Amino acid sequence: MKIRTKLIIISLSLLLIPSLIIGVSSYYSAKEHLNDLGEKMLKNNVEMALQLIDSMNYAVQTGEISLEEAQEKVKQDLIGDLQSDGSRVITTNVDLGEDGYFAVYGLDGLRIAHPFSEGENAWESVDSNGIYMIQDMIKSAEKGGDFTYYSRVLPNQPDTEEEKIAYSALDPNWGWVVSASSYMKSYNHGINLIKQTIMITLCMSIVIGFIVIFLFSRHLAIPVQLITEIVQKIAKQDLSFKFIKVNNKDELGDLATGINTMTASLRDIIQSVSSSAEQVAATSQQLTASSEQMSTASEEITESIQQISTGQDKQMFGMKEANNSVAQISSSITEITRNIKGLNDLSIETSKVSLNGNEVITQTVEQMNQIKEQSMMTTEAMRLLESKSQEIGEIINVITSIAAQTNLLALNAAIEAARAGEQGKGFAVVADEVRKLAEESGNAANNIATLISEIQINTQNTVQTVVEGKIVVETGMNYVENAGKTFETIAADVNLINDKLSSVSFEIQEISANTEVLVNEIHKTKEVTNQSTSYTQHVVAAAEEQYASMVEMTVASRSLAEMSQQLQDLVSDFKSI
Repeated sequence: MKIRTKLIIISLSLLLIPSLIIGVSSYYSAKEHLNDLGEKMLKNNVEMALQLIDSMNYAVQTGEISLEEAQEKVKQDLIGDLQSDGSRVITTNVDLGEDGYFAVYGLDGLRIAHPFSEGENAWESVDSNGIYMIQDMIKSAEKGGDFTYYSRVLPNQPDTEEEKIAYSALDPNWGWVVSASSYMKSYNHGINLIKQTIMITLCMSIVIGFIVIFLFSRHLAIPVQLITEIVQKIAKQDLSFKFIKVNNKDELGDLATGINTMTASLRDIIQSVSSSAEQVAATSQQLTASSEQMSTASEEITESIQQISTGQDKQMFGMKEANNSVAQISSSITEITRNIKGLNDLSIETSKVSLNGNEVITQTVEQMNQIKEQSMMTTEAMRLLESKSQEIGEIINVITSIAAQTNLLALNAAIEAARAGEQGKGFAVVADEVRKLAEESGNAANNIATLISEIQINTQNTVQTVVEGKIVVETGMNYVENAGKTFETIAADVNLINDKLSSVSFEIQEISANTEVLVNEIHKTKEVTNQSTSYTQHVVAAAEEQYASMVEMTVASRSLAEMSQQLQDLVSDFKSI
């Protein structure tokens, strides 16, 4: 969208929106004011009617007129004379607006005075919105007077409904509900004239504003369009245009002057850049040739130094291998020395152990001899115990025989006592006791015999075990004597090994000393080689850095030549006068 179109739209919007806001707010403000005037007019007329009723009621009270005459007089003054068809022609001079009139209702909804349907009950009258208007009027009157809003058809237009307003108040004298009603359009019909005036003013403002805005936007848009065309040409690298001629004395004029100045400066800069680019291209070519020659020389030097470095690396590798071999030999000799020392210590310990073992064997032989003697003594004691046990067994047999005979004698005595009768009862008792003692003695003898038999069996087993132990001890003594001889042989061999190990240890120590001297010489040679290699590596690194610098210089000079060519191409794209 062009700036001219945007300017017109924005300006018209700024003109139209405030005009609409002012017009609409004025319209609704005037409408509300007219409605307030109509409400006040209805209320004042109802209050005037109440005053009329009050004066008529005073006349009735003073006897000047009857109540019926007074009420009819009020109806005529508020509405008009009663016709033969029951209606009343509105002849009052009170201004209630077009199609407005008074009406009087009873508290039960009866139309006491009405232009069209006097005498009817309108309690159930309802409008199209479901509002019971007569009931609302009566409620408003009972509250002290208020307005009721409802909808009714127009008198001459039965198909058209309009909003209607009524003010009702209660007369305290006769109990009448006096109401004054009118259509809302009767009070705000003048608002239509205001609306027409606002619309005409708004349209004229828009037309005049559009003309002014159109001319002003044209005054601004033409210079902007010229400046836009010039800027687009500059963007397309076209500087062959003529300077802008703008007569504006504002920021647009300053902008046009600035663009003309910028164009002149660009033309001068492009000419200077073109000349400088040619000089840079020539210089870069010379620099490229020189850097290529230096790069070739640096490359040859680097290759020579690298060959020297390679030879030193090989020498260094050989020295490293020799050093590793000597280190391994030294480590092996150290390990052998440590092992020989360990063997020597072990042989000494073995010699001590063999001596201790020989002593232990000697002590063991002595202990075995003592055990043998004790076993022989134990065997004799067991045999003596076995003999005594046999003698005790024979004695027990004698006791058992005596107990049996005593038992038999006690039995015979009991028989004889029984034969003696009363005289033998005491003897029978003694005989019975003797028999019991004989039985107990026999039982004890049997128990002792059983124990003696078990002792004899255990004694025989013990004797057999002691005999077998004696044989085992004799066999062990033979083994111990053989072990003692073996320990003596081991001690002699260990002494011989100690002599051999001492000789080998001396030879190994001499070899280890010579190996350490060789290792020191190799370390010195390695350090000299390392220093030489380090110096060579520094030289190689410096040569490589010089070669890399030459390569970078060559690349930079070529890049500079390319950039100068690109700059010349860009400058040549600008079209100048």
